[in-house]
Amino acid sequence: MGDFNNDGFLDAATVDYTGNTATILLGQGNGHFVESATRQVGDTPYTINLADVDGDGFLDLMTANDTAGTVTVLFGSATSTFEQSLTLTTALGLTMVAAADFNNDGRNDLVASNYHDGTLSVFLNRDGRTFAPPALVFVGDTPSFVAAADLNGDGRCDVVNGSSDGTVTNSLGRGDGSFFATEQVEAPRASDAVAAGDFNRDGITDLVTVDFDTGTVSVQLGKDDGRYLPPVTIAAGEGPTAVAVGDLNRDGRPDLAVADWVGNAVTILFGVGDGTFSTGTTFAVGSHPADLVAADLNGDGILDIAVANYGSGDISVLWGGSHGTYSEQRFAAGAGVVSLVAADMNGDGRLEKHATKRKRSFQDDDHPE
Repeated sequence: MGDFNNDGFLDAATVDYTGNTATILLGQGNGHFVESATRQVGDTPYTINLADVDGDGFLDLMTANDTAGTVTVLFGSATSTFEQSLTLTTALGLTMVAAADFNNDGRNDLVASNYHDGTLSVFLNRDGRTFAPPALVFVGDTPSFVAAADLNGDGRCDVVNGSSDGTVTNSLGRGDGSFFATEQVEAPRASDAVAAGDFNRDGITDLVTVDFDTGTVSVQLGKDDGRYLPPVTIAAGEGPTAVAVGDLNRDGRPDLAVADWVGNAVTILFGVGDGTFSTGTTFAVGSHPADLVAADLNGDGILDIAVANYGSGDISVLWGGSHGTYSEQRFAAGAGVVSLVAADMNGDGRLEKHATKRKRSFQDDDHPE
């Protein structure tokens, strides 16, 4: 989530998996949104992300387009209409795209996960709106999720990848846009989603992964060499599909919010501060929640939770109250909404939202393949 037009309010957008479009929704600062524009992207966008790619001070949007094998970059501006775009070609089966500065030149580069050929494509940013041809990083079978962070504290950006075959891998950055040999992280049998945070507040990045089949999340505390302690598994609903990290009850400790596809709910696990979490508290949302984000949508200083409900075609907003309590409100989003990002896209200080699709095939009403 972020500010698209720099007005100080969080904005949002939805991506239509079947219509191949992105719709921008500008936040009004009170939890309500006004449609700003709809833009065409590549075929079957699976996920969406945000970053200032061209360095102009406005957030841009990036979609990972599965059957097109492309990344679409929609460039932001003060108008928040995203009229200018760029298409980068990678490989069929594209599942996710993330942005980070991999060669320490002050520009955001892009990394995309290629589900079918077991690679990541790294696009180095040349001048803000042109990119070098993609360099491939081999990470193993079926990479589904990718995130960028400094995993070992050396000041260089690294990449962590989660695969649908149950593996998690680290690719440690050299600082010049290339990476050391990929290392496999001990992880649970399946990794349907992965997120990073500092769960024991030691200044080292930790990981949390999601396993739909066992109804659990697993927390792995990071070590200072970029490796991790063995995973600790926590019950998190009947069929979790996504996880968000944030201080949900304002106690200074990171908490977890987990989307439960089967239970039509969000499970919140409050952090103790030492890497452990309390027993989950459950809040009902729409049908088949596929993804979620945590952000302060109404400017009251408390994190809210926005949830993409694939089955009911809407977005649930759980408005945060005191001491980690929540109340739900629904917003129409249309068919195919399965992944969320949000930002102040127009710089007005309000958060906007975005929704798109994730890499499970959401064709089965009972189980995302």
